[in-house]
Amino acid sequence: GIDTKVIVILNDNNMSISRNVGGLSNFLSDVRMSYQYNQAKSNYTEILSQSPMGQKIFDVTKKVKDKVKKKILLDTPFSQFDLDYIGPIDGHNMAEVIRALETVKSLDHSVVLHVLTKKGKGYEPAEKDHSGVYHSVAPFDISKGVQKIVDDEKHSWSQSVSDHIEYLMSKNDDI
Repeated sequence: GIDTKVIVILNDNNMSISRNVGGLSNFLSDVRMSYQYNQAKSNYTEILSQSPMGQKIFDVTKKVKDKVKKKILLDTPFSQFDLDYIGPIDGHNMAEVIRALETVKSLDHSVVLHVLTKKGKGYEPAEKDHSGVYHSVAPFDISKGVQKIVDDEKHSWSQSVSDHIEYLMSKNDDI
């Protein structure tokens, strides 16, 4: 095994370049659905913590839940790679993101942090785009939502990386 701790942040905006297929897509779909459960659980915790009697009820139900969870620990696609799974969390709630990052940073093992986001959040044309026009864009005029004309002589970031990888491959047979 690898002795280095790895934190994988899975930014899940429910959008991809092509149609979603396969086990991981189905798993993430199920987890997204469970996000509503997690929100209900969060509301449950908040309501019960407002009174001493509610706190006692919460403590008892948490102990029961923790025992059941230990007996029936969910096997995720990530566990095959010795990665624990945490999430999903709301990627637009900065307090929740910071809390989750602090949690995974403090762990002594590798983990996948599943973060739910909305593609184009805060920019209406991108939020309404379901065909992928805004999936990867060059510089554009924000007020009009149209791409600016780019100087063809300049290399894109992708082209620069590609050129450098080809250069490294020409110098090293192991790549």
